[in-house]
Amino acid sequence: MTKDTAYNAQAVPSSAYNAQAVPSSAYPKHAIGRHIVPFNLVFGLKDTVGSVIKKIEKNVSSWPNIEHLFIVDENKKLLGTVEFSKLLQSPPEVKLENLAS
Repeated sequence: MTKDTAYNAQAVPSSAYNAQAVPSSAYPKHAIGRHIVPFNLVFGLKDTVGSVIKKIEKNVSSWPNIEHLFIVDENKKLLGTVEFSKLLQSPPEVKLENLAS
């Protein structure tokens, strides 16, 4: 993650990352899109560990079984990831930008 990229994503509220899922039936037959399981495991650089954990707890049944959170900018461009183990070991006030790799 570059300094410029981090700066551009700072002011984006986490609500901007929750895109509407495209139903798999909207994709052509045999397209990879038919096999994608939609989920909102994406957050912004300024989201805190505490806010992320609360969001996951509220929607626990809709989260896939994966090991990383995804950090994206306002255009849904991937900026980095955070391992769940690192998230759970961090204080609630820590921002994801300090944990992203």
